[in-house]
Amino acid sequence: MGLMICLMGLFCAGIFIAMFVGLGDPAEWYDLHREPFSIDTRETNKITEEINRRMRERDPQAEPLPTLPVIVRNDPGGFDWEAFRLLLMNHAFIVGGLIAGVVGFRIMFTGTTVSFDKRRSLVEWKHTGIRRASSTDYELSQVGLVLHETVIRNPRGFDWHGFAASLVNKDNATIQLARSKKMEALRQYTDEFQTLTGIEVKEIGAEQTPAGDVLKAAPEE
Repeated sequence: MGLMICLMGLFCAGIFIAMFVGLGDPAEWYDLHREPFSIDTRETNKITEEINRRMRERDPQAEPLPTLPVIVRNDPGGFDWEAFRLLLMNHAFIVGGLIAGVVGFRIMFTGTTVSFDKRRSLVEWKHTGIRRASSTDYELSQVGLVLHETVIRNPRGFDWHGFAASLVNKDNATIQLARSKKMEALRQYTDEFQTLTGIEVKEIGAEQTPAGDVLKAAPEE
């Protein structure tokens, strides 16, 4: 998801940057002064009518020239609000696209990682968020691997029912490591995980949650 947000944001910013640079001189975008002008088609229509009158005198069958609609406008000029709105919209999409690109790039590296130090019997639980990262060390006895039932809801079809293995610490933070339709496959996975890390494995029933008081905090000395 982070990669998609990053690419879409940069794509949006790139389009509007290309529009800003490619459609004329960029300096013209910042020229928000509208020159005064006036238009009155009545004078033009008078000239056209005079030409038609002379044409009819020479040739009664001649087709007359069409006249213009009556338009009378006197614009004193001043601040060009329309150009200002276009400039503001262009810059908003550029800045918004760049921000989305940065946020998407940051999301790509968010998440939780766990590393085990079996020699020191410590588990480093590191969480990286969008704004900051935090790291906490737990004793091996304060972290457990829990086998439990799980359901993945599907609003457009059948729900997925199966089993999952989740890593839980004493603060009830949870990471789901694996899931399978068969409990035997997960037991084999947890046996190998326990051999590598020395972590305790616990199996809970359907009425319990992986983070629901599975581990108790170690007593302080």
